Amino acid sequence: MTRRFSFMLAGALMTAGVMTLSAQNQTPSKTIKVIGCVQRTGNNVFVLKDMRADDTFRLDPAPNAKPEDDLDFHAGHLVEVSGTLTDNAANPPRLRIAQIVYLARTCPAPVKK
Repeated sequence: MTRRFSFMLAGALMTAGVMTLSAQNQTPSKTIKVIGCVQRTGNNVFVLKDMRADDTFRLDPAPNAKPEDDLDFHAGHLVEVSGTLTDNAANPPRLRIAQIVYLARTCPAPVKK
């Protein structure tokens, strides 16, 4: 009986250790804010070029939202998007939208460097 309990306890501890390691390897998604102009690049594909960092992100609507609801309306507008990166390895990285703040009806002209 004691031997059986020892094996069960060892198995439970090993399982807990695996669960702890896998939980530690998952990094929580960090919320970022991007300010730029929404551009339609394809059929329900929208990108946002960050004016501050010169980065581009593919915008993914929030779950249960239709891209044409907000993104189509905001195409050509200056907005601030808050969200989380869902696929940083993609080109451009994918940004899951949590919130869109409308800033201006038109996009500012590019600044010559």
